[in-house]
Amino acid sequence: LSEQRNKAARTFEKAVRGNLMGLGMDQSRFEVQIEHEASAAFTETGQDRVEFRFSANAGQPPRSMSRVASGGELSRIGLALRVALSDQARIPTMIFDEVDAGVGGAVAQLVGEKLRTVARQCQVFSVTHLPQVAACGHHHLQVSKQVVDGNTQTRVIRLNETQRIEEIARMVGGKHITDQSRSHAADLIRSGQQN
Repeated sequence: LSEQRNKAARTFEKAVRGNLMGLGMDQSRFEVQIEHEASAAFTETGQDRVEFRFSANAGQPPRSMSRVASGGELSRIGLALRVALSDQARIPTMIFDEVDAGVGGAVAQLVGEKLRTVARQCQVFSVTHLPQVAACGHHHLQVSKQVVDGNTQTRVIRLNETQRIEEIARMVGGKHITDQSRSHAADLIRSGQQN
C-alpha cells in the first residue's frame, strides 16, 4: 500500500504542478510527503502519514500548506487539486467561493478557464466578482440582497445573454455602463466560451 501510494503521489504531484502553472503560479512547488510509520497501529489507510507541502516562491522549500499558503493561494491550490482529480473523482457538484481571491487580469482568465475545464466533469458553481471568471461560465446567476420590511432577502436571477453582457459590463466598468464596457464584456464572454 505504501509503495503504491508513493507511486501515485509522484503522478499526482506532477498533475497538480501543471495545473498551478496554468493558474499563474509558475514558481510554486507542490509536494506530497508520505512518512511510513512502521510502529504505528495499522488502520484502514495503512501506516502512512500524508501531508501536502507547498512553496509559492522560488528558492523557498515546500512546507506544510496549512502554515505557508495564503487564502488566495489555497483557493488556487484547491482548484488545481480538483482539476487533477476530476477524471477519477465522481463529485456531482463543486462550489468555489472566491477561488479568484487575490488575482486579476490574465490570471483571472486562467482561473475561469480551469473552472470551465472542471465543469466538463461535474456541475460547478463559482462565486466571483471578476468579469474574466464570470465570462467563462456556461450560465450566469446574479445574486443580490435587499431589505424588505426590515428583513434581508437574497435574490437569485438567471441572466439571459443580454442581461449577462450588462452584468459583466457593470463588473468591468462600475456604476456607469458605457458602450465601450458592453463591447468589452461581449469580448470577454466570446473569449471565455472558446474553451
